[in-house]
Amino acid sequence: MIEIKRKVYSQEEFNDTFDYNPEKSTSLREKLKSQCSCSGKCLKTSVKSHLPFIDILLNYEWRNWLVSDMVAGLSVGIIHIPQGMGFSILASLPPVYGLYSSFFPVLAYFFLGTSRHISFGTMAVISLLIATVVDRESERLGLDEDFSGTNTTDPLSSYTKPDAVATKVGIACAVSLLVGIIQTLLGIFKLGVVASFMSTSFVGGFLMGAGFHIAMSQVPFLLGLQIRKVDATGKIPVVAAEILRRLPEVQPAEVITSLVCITFLTIIKEIINVRYRKYLWMPVPAEMIVVTIGIFVSYMAKLEDNFDIAVIGTIPQGIPMPEMPYMSNAHTYIIDAVIIAITSFIISVSMAKQFAKRHNYEIDVNQEFVAYGISHTIGSFLHCFAGAQAPPRTIVHDATGGKTQLASLFSCGLVLLACTVMAPLFQLLPKCVVASVVLVALFPLFRGFSDLKFFWSVNRYDFAVWIITWAVVVFVDVTSGLITGIGLSLLTVIIQSKLAKGYLLASADKPALSGMYPPSKLYKSLQHIPGIRVFHFPNVLYFANTENFKQQLFKVTVNPRKMSKLTVKVVQKERPNVNSELQQESAQTDANMDNAQDNCPSSKTIQHDVTSSPHIEIMWDNDGNSQKLAVHTQDGVCTVDTRDDINSNHCIVRSADGEDNIHIKCIIIDCSAMAYIDTAGICLLKQLKSDYEEVGIKFVLASCNKGLLTKLQLAGIVPGYSKVIAVYPTIHDAVVSNNIMDNPDLVVSSKL
Repeated sequence: MIEIKRKVYSQEEFNDTFDYNPEKSTSLREKLKSQCSCSGKCLKTSVKSHLPFIDILLNYEWRNWLVSDMVAGLSVGIIHIPQGMGFSILASLPPVYGLYSSFFPVLAYFFLGTSRHISFGTMAVISLLIATVVDRESERLGLDEDFSGTNTTDPLSSYTKPDAVATKVGIACAVSLLVGIIQTLLGIFKLGVVASFMSTSFVGGFLMGAGFHIAMSQVPFLLGLQIRKVDATGKIPVVAAEILRRLPEVQPAEVITSLVCITFLTIIKEIINVRYRKYLWMPVPAEMIVVTIGIFVSYMAKLEDNFDIAVIGTIPQGIPMPEMPYMSNAHTYIIDAVIIAITSFIISVSMAKQFAKRHNYEIDVNQEFVAYGISHTIGSFLHCFAGAQAPPRTIVHDATGGKTQLASLFSCGLVLLACTVMAPLFQLLPKCVVASVVLVALFPLFRGFSDLKFFWSVNRYDFAVWIITWAVVVFVDVTSGLITGIGLSLLTVIIQSKLAKGYLLASADKPALSGMYPPSKLYKSLQHIPGIRVFHFPNVLYFANTENFKQQLFKVTVNPRKMSKLTVKVVQKERPNVNSELQQESAQTDANMDNAQDNCPSSKTIQHDVTSSPHIEIMWDNDGNSQKLAVHTQDGVCTVDTRDDINSNHCIVRSADGEDNIHIKCIIIDCSAMAYIDTAGICLLKQLKSDYEEVGIKFVLASCNKGLLTKLQLAGIVPGYSKVIAVYPTIHDAVVSNNIMDNPDLVVSSKL
């Protein structure tokens, strides 16, 4: 048993006793000045924070880590090559630009990134968003017409025109440049907090919907079909209908090749690499095996000539010279760039956080923003399109024992080899093989459907956000789904805060002795402190939920307006000659309460002598909710059901004998969950204090955090600047102080 004895404190007494020293506010000028100060130590710290690879190399365990990073880097590089080509086609660009995008941005991230495990580079969802812009702008410029005068879903069909290729690549690079600039600026201004606006349910629904778009875009390659491009709203249903209509035209050889590749990839990636992981030195590189076999069979069997199987075609050899992106119409896709920038950041930083937690190190979210931004900016001048981390590559990096981003140097070396030496070999690679690699890479994404059961059980709002975001992405378009998902995420926060339910706390063990105050509805044996109600509101208090806070408080305690009107009714019965005076006072009180929010800074309290009025009591039900107001008179007791309209004539005079009633004298607001309060919330507290005082009930606050207490002090309604509302450091102090007012030096004794 623990026994605690101490003096009862108000917040003001507690501050004085323990030398309260609030933090001084810092002006913007002072903050900027502190950031601009320079010293040798400061410069060293700044360089290390902005170039994390320096710290990695200084603390690198060469003997223990080098081999692991080399194996991980080569394993990831093997996946980079087929995924880069596949995601480049998905972005409506020639495959070689996927190789460039798997080299330059990855190399830049090595110097700037703080995550040791994510594999930056091409990513399916980002490629899809890039394709949306490239296709839209190409159609506007008339670049999608091939020599037959038809549109197809094959991005390679329009590359017979060199000018068309250059323009499409220029558009993709321009988008990437804008993405890089946006991400860099957001990182510089420390806006990595933007990630908090992306709920897990929104990200899951969006990625799942984008996965459907990616899968549907690969189906024509898997079946050997060339269908018309669809860039309008509702793309997936239209493309699906077109594929069904063209089923008689499928190429059997490509269907068989696709099935074999998908089956092989699934067996290796989903069965062997998962079930027999502990027996493998490294995961089996299924993608590279499929690509190698595909190139070999295509060369030996002459698949393009003998079976009419479409192949990748000409791939330029070497590294291109830097060029300025095509920026003449950049203003038309600035919104797309913002969306891609945020999406890329969310996808990458979420995985970076997950692996940092797993391996017990920290990442700098704002530096990650800068790293992605500079990587995209540099890449845009070197014919690269925007990307993000890809889960399959990141998982392989971790599974093969990768320790740091040094592994990315080895993967870059392998990709560079593919661009300069092995490029001609990939010309014979069947497109259906690349499509199979892309499709199987989506399988982990599709497992996100299993999250729906969890969302439904825990939070129906998250379930709704997931479903609606997914549906809009699939049946409307990706951009609309992204905007809808973000809007719904913010809306659900507002709705849930507005609908937050407050509840009463009661004392465990003997009243006012235990110091424990659990929710009264959850524990039937708890006792309410006589004459005191402790109200807990589990949310912030701001303009959107002030009315809900007030209604919840009135529901479980008492409505001061009804008490005031009831007093007037009873006095009118006893002393009719003061009828007009009391009516006028009641009307003035109503006006004062109705206009409380609008006139908070200068509101006045209408005072009247409560003790001269009949004795007011509140009667409670078994759940602790106030059910009746009672006014004791010389003729009996006048009671009014609090659920009825107080303006009605429902007033019954009855005896008080046998009534389970309690005379309430103090309401304590537990502020421990109020992380934030705005001016509307402050005005409400001030008005509630005034309203309850009019009917003889004290209104006090307890357990205010530092930020809340500071705001209340600046508003001049708590001790420190004035004494409008009493504040106590704990609920127990408030209860004891207001329960035994005749002994202010009472020692608090808690036995737990």
